Amino acid sequence: MEHFWEQLKAIVWNTVWASNLAALPASQALIIRGVRTAHMVLRELIDGHLNLRAASLVYTTLLSLIPALAVSFAVLKAFNYHERLAPTLLQIMQPLGAMGPELTGEILGFVEQLDLAKLGSAGVAVLFLTVVSLLHKIEQALNQAWRVTRQRGFFERFSGYLTVVMVGPVLVAVAIGMSASFASSDLVQSYAKYQLLGFLLHTISQAVPYVLVIAAFTFLYIYIPNTRVSIRSALVGGVVAGVLWGSLGWIFAAMVVNSARYTMVYSGFAILILFMMWLHVGWLIMLIGGSVAFYHQNPEYLGLLTHELQVSNRVRERLGLTACYRIAKQFYFGRSPPTLVQLARDLRIPVAPLQALLRELEARGMVTRTGERADAYLPGRDPSNITLAELFAAVRGAHESGHINVDRLVVDEPVERLVAEFDRLEIQAMRELTLEALVREARVQEKERAPVALYPTETKE
Repeated sequence: MEHFWEQLKAIVWNTVWASNLAALPASQALIIRGVRTAHMVLRELIDGHLNLRAASLVYTTLLSLIPALAVSFAVLKAFNYHERLAPTLLQIMQPLGAMGPELTGEILGFVEQLDLAKLGSAGVAVLFLTVVSLLHKIEQALNQAWRVTRQRGFFERFSGYLTVVMVGPVLVAVAIGMSASFASSDLVQSYAKYQLLGFLLHTISQAVPYVLVIAAFTFLYIYIPNTRVSIRSALVGGVVAGVLWGSLGWIFAAMVVNSARYTMVYSGFAILILFMMWLHVGWLIMLIGGSVAFYHQNPEYLGLLTHELQVSNRVRERLGLTACYRIAKQFYFGRSPPTLVQLARDLRIPVAPLQALLRELEARGMVTRTGERADAYLPGRDPSNITLAELFAAVRGAHESGHINVDRLVVDEPVERLVAEFDRLEIQAMRELTLEALVREARVQEKERAPVALYPTETKE
């Protein structure tokens, strides 16, 4: 039996992970990539990180729900759309079954009793800050899914969140209103009398809520993470999240129907417990869709979880030297500066460890960021003034802190002498080698390898 499982694992490994997708038919490559992505998302679930982020979002949601709905109600009331808040909330609570309308009524009762005019300026400010904290928590969760460590600036974050708070409810209300108006219009009702058209219109009306859910998830994946997300990848994640929302919502509703034991155990708190469970499932769906979108856009991460992205000192030295060499080469030849993603894909390494290393090199003045999104790199100073010894020292000193560094480390005298001798020999061997010299050597080699034209043409200076 053990031999059988070993053979099965070998077959799965060779089929799923050892296959060259570029050499396979498009349909087969799509299936294998889907299996790889599903495997990685399942590993993240088992690893526990997705559940922890979802639980954190549930806690923040419970604190921010009433303020968020109060702000949305005030915004919708300004546009005379406040009556559509109830249907939207009721649709979200639909998986709670018969408890959904009851909980919706309770929540809306709290919202209607909350008078913004009586809160004063300080109260309204606290209300908005509570809503902003929820959006910030969502951004942090999606940034972790996208391996983004750099947060938005305070003013950029606040203006972006304010846009979502002010514009988001209106867009949702308009979309729901348009779908409702379309379904109840006289033209649609007249066509609905015909069997085929009636079936088609009924199917469209049933699909509209799912389309709106997919659009909402897609918008989140494009707008919230502090990185550039392709529309295609965000849509893939949105479709997965939308399908999970519909299917798990149906399963959850079936569970609620048979939830008499929850009422027996928790009594009046049963509705709150079920609501918290559905919130957890909803946020988990959002995070799963975000992970799917990430792996779709960054297939080089398939097979590696975040905590497995550790590199050895030997790899770090070669990676830092190669990255700086390529950055200096593009600069020396007058080409456009390479971006972080381009460097990672050219070096066949995930973005996260390269980004961490370049951040350390930037702090030590070896490289600098440029471009609209500050994701492209230039040499930090003239490559002729950057010695390889200095570069190696910067790479080796990465992640040293004031509490744990070489100066504070207790080292025995024989070891100290040996290390000092190593450092002296290394500096002596590389003291005259610079990034510019390395790039010049590459240029000479490229000219020697360049094919000779049989019929050279004249060029104008």
